[in-house]
Amino acid sequence: MNSVGRVISLILLFLSLMAVSFVATTQTVAAAPTTNPLTECPLGKAVEYNVFIRYDFTASNSDTEGRLAAGRDVNLQNYGVGVALNPVVWAGRDILVVGDDLTYTNGQVYHGNGVYSDNANVSGVTFGGILYQGNVEDFPGEFAFLQSSSDELASYPATGSTTVSNGGITLNGSNSDVNIFTVSSSALFNANSFTINVPDSSYVLINVPGTNNRMQNFSIFLNGTPPGNLLWNFYDTTTFSMSGIGVEGSIMAPLADVTFNNGQMNGTLIAKSASGSGEYHHFPFTGCGNNPTPTNTPLPTKTPQATLTRTPTNTPQPTATNTPEAPTATATRGVPVRFTPTPTETPQPEPTNTPEPTNTPEPTNTPSPVPPTKTPQATVTNTATRTPVPPTNTPTRTPTATKTPTKTPSPVPPTKTPLPTKTPQATLTRTPTITPVPPTSTATNTQVPPTNTPLPPTETAVPTSTPTKTPTAVPPTETPVPTSTPTNTPIPMPDVRPILECVTANTDGTLTAYYGYDNNEPNAVTIPVGPANQFAPAPADRGQPTTFAPGTTPEWPNSAFFVTFSGASLSWTLNGTTVTATANATPCAYHIFIQKAWIDLRNRPVPVPTNVPSNYNITVTSSLGSAVCTYPTGAAPLVCVYTNTMPPATDNDGLWVLPGATYTVAENNLPPGSAPVSGIGTYSPTGGFCTLGQGGIARYCTHVVTNRVGLGSFTNR
Repeated sequence: MNSVGRVISLILLFLSLMAVSFVATTQTVAAAPTTNPLTECPLGKAVEYNVFIRYDFTASNSDTEGRLAAGRDVNLQNYGVGVALNPVVWAGRDILVVGDDLTYTNGQVYHGNGVYSDNANVSGVTFGGILYQGNVEDFPGEFAFLQSSSDELASYPATGSTTVSNGGITLNGSNSDVNIFTVSSSALFNANSFTINVPDSSYVLINVPGTNNRMQNFSIFLNGTPPGNLLWNFYDTTTFSMSGIGVEGSIMAPLADVTFNNGQMNGTLIAKSASGSGEYHHFPFTGCGNNPTPTNTPLPTKTPQATLTRTPTNTPQPTATNTPEAPTATATRGVPVRFTPTPTETPQPEPTNTPEPTNTPEPTNTPSPVPPTKTPQATVTNTATRTPVPPTNTPTRTPTATKTPTKTPSPVPPTKTPLPTKTPQATLTRTPTITPVPPTSTATNTQVPPTNTPLPPTETAVPTSTPTKTPTAVPPTETPVPTSTPTNTPIPMPDVRPILECVTANTDGTLTAYYGYDNNEPNAVTIPVGPANQFAPAPADRGQPTTFAPGTTPEWPNSAFFVTFSGASLSWTLNGTTVTATANATPCAYHIFIQKAWIDLRNRPVPVPTNVPSNYNITVTSSLGSAVCTYPTGAAPLVCVYTNTMPPATDNDGLWVLPGATYTVAENNLPPGSAPVSGIGTYSPTGGFCTLGQGGIARYCTHVVTNRVGLGSFTNR
């Protein structure tokens, strides 16, 4: 009987292990919808952006490769926007859109413009277009639509199967059009891998319920379809964190405050707010067609000149200088239409200005009865201000004429050709005295002519030659002035940017800064020490690299190089971008993650005992924070909540521990028949017990707490 009993016990143990290994499988519960909801543009206006935020967006030491928009404040440091956009399509258009205040230190907006509504505090930032104040998107309206769209998508039943096994999640779908899945919040919270298998090019919708969600330290394997066809719908999530992960697809979380660090996302993020150092890669959602095309009319960098070209048409009214304001007022959403006037800038001068000069000037000035005073002003004052315009090709120069709208006589100069014929009236008194001082002595000339009003002026047709001489000399140099405004267009080439990883405080009072770089070029780039590669304060050469391999350097503690310095700060400038290390910068720190293991008397892994008390917990403390790990009701995996002091910490991804510091692990309320084996006590991240490199991130460290249980004294979950 004893041997039979042992056999039965072993069989029961085996069956319990099998039950844990295959936790849950949800089969297909519904047929695919008749209409694919993902091809009806559920993202609305947000599909044009890489990041679309309802309120605030804060990020540093990273980039958004596509367009970025936030309805309130945007705070960026060492940040790039729009590098992956097509420069031909997006040149002169709005790439960075800010609903309230913009604070931006060190970075670059590629190819296009930055627009903000209230205030801008910007330093060390290069714009491919310009930075200006203006109208932006209708964020309240767009997010009302997005929330409605998210709720509708959540109502669709699952059409594919979801399998959860030992922390691994596998989605299988067979529909060639659209596959819909539901993944529980608890499964996603404890996932260690995520695999999606669907037919080629089919769409994927993943609905995730729950107000608190997390994607952390696992890989996503997307088989059969590109990231642009995948949409995650966190329809009622209010708190959402991502770290140590590469997210495939777009995320719709219109109610969520998102924290994203140490990872990348290949798709669009839609959220209430977002912060962190995560990278957003430009993989547009395809449910609205191909790559989004801009809806806002491009803004040439010559906007001020648009107002000048309009004045010639309204030469009698100086109010023409306000023409640019009208277009901005007509904008329904600010960005899309606010620049419509500028594109017509070039055509306006030729057709409208050529006729007016001949009509408006001469009729008003013809009253030669009083020629002495008026005629000199007509030609003299104009020649002074119009010298830029007078060139023989008066039609094209007319735009600059508007620079002196207050001088009504300005109409005359634009068309110098007619003047010669009418000069007899004005030249009566001009030719003798005006030719010497045409531009400035207009007043004195007006007084001298009266004495010469006699017939001689008719012979002084010489004036016809003088007007042609004065204009041809100066005007040509005026036209280039308009083109000088696009000084914002310079885009640093090659595209190599510095990265400040973190800073450590040394016992002798000095600081050590760890640096890396991001080279977006396909080949290695050489930048010698000098203005484009230097440290400040001196010496400029502090051992930084001069040859930059393609890609991004590893994070701390495997940074490209470090510099120990004394003083308040140390700045590294590389290719026009500067990063600054100070005592208040992000500290270098290890991140400790707690895991739990149960073994039997023969050191074999066993399931979590069913008699674990509800008050069982593991506590961990360090100088920067603490952690509490428990077994939630009905859940086998251990769940840990990390709370770090911020600042200096910047996230709650694991427990932060400074280099050279220690952390302490304690276990409370063990189940009967069990005893601790290892993992309890005080440890150093580099002491050998904690395993570095979790999730492929060098500073992430896995600490396992192990307990032994006695056979026959427990049953399995």
